[in-house]
Amino acid sequence: MRKITLSGLSAVLLLFLLLYTPGCSPLRRKEPLRPLYGIALEMIREERREEAAELLASVTTREQVYPAALIRGLELTAGTDHPLYALFLSRLSTILPSYPYLDDYYYFSLMRQKYHQKEYAYLKEYQAYFDLVQEEDLYKELLFYHLEALLALGEEEDALKQAIDLYGRRLQKKRSEALQEILSSLLLDKGIALRGEEWRMLPRIPLPVSKVKKYLSAHQEESRFWWDTASRFFSKKELTSLGGDKNGYVLAKSLAINPSSPEDSERLAELITDPDLSYPSPIAELFLSHFPADHRGPFFFTLIDPDQREHSSIAVFRALLEKRKYSALEEWLDFWTDNEFDSFTSTHAARCLFWKSYLLFQRQGLSPAVEEGLTAAARKAPLSYYHSKAAELLNLPLLHPRLFLSSHRQKNFSDKKMESLLEALGDYRDHDGIHMIQLSLDNHHFMNHLPLFMDQYRKQQNYSWMIISSRYLWNTEGPSVELISYLYPAGYKDETQSFSVLEKASSPLVFAVIHQESRFIPMATSRAGAMGLMQLMPGTFSGLEKHIRKARLEMDAYDVRANITAGTAYLKNLLIRFDEKEYALAAYNAGPHRVQRWLEEFGARPPEEFAELIPYYETRAYVFRVLAMEAIYRECIL
Repeated sequence: MRKITLSGLSAVLLLFLLLYTPGCSPLRRKEPLRPLYGIALEMIREERREEAAELLASVTTREQVYPAALIRGLELTAGTDHPLYALFLSRLSTILPSYPYLDDYYYFSLMRQKYHQKEYAYLKEYQAYFDLVQEEDLYKELLFYHLEALLALGEEEDALKQAIDLYGRRLQKKRSEALQEILSSLLLDKGIALRGEEWRMLPRIPLPVSKVKKYLSAHQEESRFWWDTASRFFSKKELTSLGGDKNGYVLAKSLAINPSSPEDSERLAELITDPDLSYPSPIAELFLSHFPADHRGPFFFTLIDPDQREHSSIAVFRALLEKRKYSALEEWLDFWTDNEFDSFTSTHAARCLFWKSYLLFQRQGLSPAVEEGLTAAARKAPLSYYHSKAAELLNLPLLHPRLFLSSHRQKNFSDKKMESLLEALGDYRDHDGIHMIQLSLDNHHFMNHLPLFMDQYRKQQNYSWMIISSRYLWNTEGPSVELISYLYPAGYKDETQSFSVLEKASSPLVFAVIHQESRFIPMATSRAGAMGLMQLMPGTFSGLEKHIRKARLEMDAYDVRANITAGTAYLKNLLIRFDEKEYALAAYNAGPHRVQRWLEEFGARPPEEFAELIPYYETRAYVFRVLAMEAIYRECIL
């Protein structure tokens, strides 16, 4: 009996194994079906666009990724009169009550459909509907559609105005190149004339000089904009034949000035005050560049065209600072701050306020007038270099209410549908899909859902996109405390603190350098060949091999740990050599040999003066940005 029982059990076990072993029986448990959205993503990566679009059309409303499936479907079928495009668009319209933040993308997709169907009259007639699209990138694309519609309708003068408007905006490379071709055709082939301020655009278009000169001659007009543009292309002889000897642009190109000659100073002053002189601005600029300490300077400054005043102001400021003519500089700073020139950028206005107060501080200490000026400088350019320097002198936190006014916003609300959508896309590792959702939102809806998006980017270690998105909101919606942690992420924090050869107290400076150099992109490569997080040139990286080997790391500049080790070792060497951070950072950007040359040229200087006198704009701006970010990381992030 026992043998029979055991045999029966063995038979049952054998039967079970046969039935449930993969490939042996149809009775085995089936593997769960793979989600259609995930399969479609694989097809997109494999460039099987048509199949992916058909699969996305099968995603149902029950799935959390349904809105993303519609957007991906629309992007896959855009550019052709694809029947699925109309299907995706129709489905998108039906979910707008539940997903109101997709309004922008819906109106954009509708106009894109009309564009590809060549319904140009429709685009022209309903141009007002473009304003319903508040997301900047989508709006620029609509303006491009409108431009091509105007060209197709033969309305070339209106097309030129639209092209000029677009050219002043930041565009993707492909669109920018197409726009340059359109402008070249309208100007050089069609001969449509620019007018007034439109002439400012001409030098920025890469056109043959001979053709530009021919175009300028054919459309000469009596405006400072035309003459300013012409002076950039024509020789002194050519300008003289066009404008005579009472034209400021002609004279500015022909005068040879000796800065140490009182006679030349008087000669220029007489020209500027000559009632018969047309366009005195270039002569006034010439005067100030050679004689910045002359008592007549402020009056001549008012004769400079508004759009040139900041450039002239910076030149005067740096010339007087270099020559240590502090009394004359203070008079100019009083003049600039008292008049509050609207054409000054916030950064330059903050520079004037800070230096006026800083020079006064050196004589009076922290007087009420100094406190007021430093406070105004900080508020004028929030979280700038001048904000951080003002806070340091006032001994106040960067975000003290006296120094930083945050934009008032309604509290973010948690939209469960958006939360579920982003979580689902995160589970699919569909980083591009998350970007698409973000780029379909206007600023209001993006701000409302900001923490959800930023949490996803942090998980992806996509710190660059986090910074770019936050900077856009900062510039368009105003400074906000809410944005600071996203603007200045501590990316790769563990690696930075573990592999930096600098002491822990220098971590804020290291994060600031990485932020400025690469925006925390490990694989970043510059046009010059600098590599990795801290953007080290191959020769510099190789020269730091002993530090990398000591940390037991491979010689790979794109390895986060090796790059941080080498970069901080290089920065440490510069800090030891030059002592002050302003000098060391300038050397990190422009090379220590150049900083040594500038030291010899300018002599011993306080670090604040040296930073202002750095000859290279790029290096000067680099030092200002890194030092400002160091203060932010030190106080607000770490």
